[in-house]
Amino acid sequence: MRAAELHQTDYTPWEGHEINAWPVLTMLRGTVKVEDGRYLGKPGDGEYLKRKIPSEITAGPLL
Repeated sequence: MRAAELHQTDYTPWEGHEINAWPVLTMLRGTVKVEDGRYLGKPGDGEYLKRKIPSEITAGPLL
């Protein structure tokens, strides 16, 4: 997996790992919002939460 393959993001903790699965269902507060690639929600269902990646993570491996 690479961050460049993801939608609107420049970081993934799984960078460089081989992924053999993909989510088929996403829930929000107990309600299915995405199933089999189809968006089932409506505008206003979610809320964007701005996040910052801690410097400990961006600095490199901790091990």
